Amino acid sequence: MNSRSRWLLAPLVAFCVASSVASTEQKVNKQDLEELVQHEKDLDEKIEDTQRNICKVALAKSKMPIDAAEVFATDGDSLRLYDKVKIRLQGIDAPEIYQKCRDATNQLYSCGRDAKDFLVELIAGGVICELDDKEEIDRYGRCLAKCYTTDGKDILSAMVEAGHALAEFSENYKDQEKIAKNSKRGIHRGHFIPPKWHRQGIQLKNLDEKLAEITRGIEN
Repeated sequence: MNSRSRWLLAPLVAFCVASSVASTEQKVNKQDLEELVQHEKDLDEKIEDTQRNICKVALAKSKMPIDAAEVFATDGDSLRLYDKVKIRLQGIDAPEIYQKCRDATNQLYSCGRDAKDFLVELIAGGVICELDDKEEIDRYGRCLAKCYTTDGKDILSAMVEAGHALAEFSENYKDQEKIAKNSKRGIHRGHFIPPKWHRQGIQLKNLDEKLAEITRGIEN
């Protein structure tokens, strides 16, 4: 091959080498990415298993009553044990801690705070909690459990019957919810947004504005 041929082929050879290197790097990068994704998945599973074990150990202890000094209400359907283990009361949904509702006179009040305060009263003498056999933890890593007062009262049932929580995610407390509705207890004495809607950003103010807009449209 003469020097002119080499000169003409040089760019083609360089392009082929560069393409080969790029292809190799792409394969390596794809493999690295797949390994990283698998590593993250394995890590998530280990964290979940660890959280399950924490729940099992913490609630195994609670077969004996947990002293009132070791249990705290963070809102109307959540507890914290030993200042570390988070409990989600399985089967009910209480207003969020900063959620507002309207009473019988259409005045806003802090129904979320009321729900928490009522739960605080229920757990004042300590609790006994049982881990949910099927799910054990939720997507936030909280232990899913049913809890009772030390004299055997079902705390979830009491929250719903007093009108401070709804029977959500379960049919277990529908009768208690009917009692609360018929007696106009708690949030049922006025108007409220279901907690699951509130978590999506829907608030009474937004609903009032929307209803006013619809009313104006009808009148016009």
